[in-house]
Amino acid sequence: MGGYALFDDTVRVLEEKSETVHPCLPTGFDDVTGAGTIFSGFKGTGSSDYQGCVALMTEIFEDWRQELCDYSFCGLGGQYIPNIADRSLFTTSTWKYNVKGLIKGGYDISEEVTAKNIQGGAEWWCGKSLSELEVQDGYYGKFDIGRCMPLVAEALILESGYGDFSTSTVTNNPPGEKGFDPEWTAGLLIATMSEMYMEREEPELASCIMSDKKWTGQFWKYRAGSIKDCFHMCNQDDNSMPKKCKGWSWVSESQKPCRLYTQNRRKKSKSGFTSGKKNCHPFEGKLLKD
Repeated sequence: MGGYALFDDTVRVLEEKSETVHPCLPTGFDDVTGAGTIFSGFKGTGSSDYQGCVALMTEIFEDWRQELCDYSFCGLGGQYIPNIADRSLFTTSTWKYNVKGLIKGGYDISEEVTAKNIQGGAEWWCGKSLSELEVQDGYYGKFDIGRCMPLVAEALILESGYGDFSTSTVTNNPPGEKGFDPEWTAGLLIATMSEMYMEREEPELASCIMSDKKWTGQFWKYRAGSIKDCFHMCNQDDNSMPKKCKGWSWVSESQKPCRLYTQNRRKKSKSGFTSGKKNCHPFEGKLLKD
């Protein structure tokens, strides 16, 4: 994954929640210490919170899964992600620099490690304050001040995406130097995972669906993986709406594309909106009593 895109999404999620403390950035980070680094776009502080960073990265991966693919078998743990047990991996890019950063910083690993080791390295790095990071050998503030993020992201991808990887060997050296043929290049998959799309044909919308129309009145915004998920959310009693859902609208280009409304009598034209009453399934038509 691109480090910049990953960081930008952490800022987006935190700003949506009006939070000013970034768990993946070290205690001591602020506007002054972050100036000149790739993380200067965050106008808040850090907390060196490993578990908080894991939770934030998990939320971002789930957002990406919903945006890139509607199906449950996509994303971390999906059926298209290989199990790498007992495989030898040749890795590049971010993984390479993360491992070298851990070694230079004094973490007890070698350049050829089991993939499981990266979890311990992530927790070790993420728990350090800025003052502790700055005294490490080879510390490069422009990137190392936020290295907790890609370390946690890689650990999550390998743990959740690849199954049991405790026996997999990871090396930064080219395969020819070690004499083995890699089954998967983890660095390449990690670098491009967020760009994965699945081509599929969608059925025609049902006759009860209104295109370029939205309901008026009170509504709540939600994240949802598909227009069908939005319909089902409107029909769930535990959708967190303080009032009963009567209609829904889908806005595909939005970060929170599902809008749930408390009335379905009044509507108005709105480009990009696809709407239906509570009883209108987007593809199967009227299924339930309104």
